[in-house]
Amino acid sequence: MNLSRKVRDQLILSRQLLTMPESQHSTAPGSPGSPLLARDLIVCYGAAELALAAICVQLDCVPDKKEICLPDYFAFLRKTVGSACEAQDVDFVTELHGVRSSSQLRSLAPDLRRWTRVKQETLEHVARWCQQFLGLRLLDLESAQSASAPPPADSSEETATKEGLSLLALRDPERRRYECFGSADIRLGLVGLLEKGRIANLSAGGCYITTDSPYEVGEEVEMTLHVNRMSFRVTGSVVHVPSSVATGHRKGSPSGMGVQFMKMSAGSRTRLKELIGELKSSGKSRPAKRPGGL
Repeated sequence: MNLSRKVRDQLILSRQLLTMPESQHSTAPGSPGSPLLARDLIVCYGAAELALAAICVQLDCVPDKKEICLPDYFAFLRKTVGSACEAQDVDFVTELHGVRSSSQLRSLAPDLRRWTRVKQETLEHVARWCQQFLGLRLLDLESAQSASAPPPADSSEETATKEGLSLLALRDPERRRYECFGSADIRLGLVGLLEKGRIANLSAGGCYITTDSPYEVGEEVEMTLHVNRMSFRVTGSVVHVPSSVATGHRKGSPSGMGVQFMKMSAGSRTRLKELIGELKSSGKSRPAKRPGGL
């Protein structure tokens, strides 16, 4: 499906809001009334509304109402698409609308245990909506052709898109991914079970790891990466798990995950920079194609 530039940009913005790394200075949610949780609920509501509004614009079924709330979009989508919307999606937006209204308008504290994963949960729903209503993967929007956009003037940008490079890689050559051979020791947080993986490609901003046990999009992992006789530790956020969002599977089959680097020491950053330099200059390495990471 050809998307208009406005619809595509709106969906990308929705995804970016939900995958934006937390500020190091953010206050951890220590109570159900945490300002951080309240902020996340507002962000998620806005991201969900951006995505649903964009989908309705693309399908020409924008709700004909003066004041629109999240559940209204599904009512008009159902009329246009002619197929029943997933009950879990309708229930989620109804619940999100309710807790946001209670939190903002009536100052009622949201349930921390229910909404602790609100950003990851919203991202999963937005990804499913893109697949169900538009036939597109949320993570492939950068390479989707815009119906109104002219062909790119720079053929190298078109080539990069076909190679599966991210938008960051298109804008910044330093973020191009390079194939490499290495191993990864992975934990979920600081106390999770140790998992093993193989590094398929690497950039200054992240890596793609093949593993039998990929984590969910949005989960934070602690990793020690071993490449070219170098080792360094890094904290990352899972931003891509092929097919897992669409199928609902999390673990149990050979797969992989794209991880965006979030935190690392100055020493680790220096070693990563040296390693990227080696991969660039090595005749055995080249800009990575699929599988995609960052």
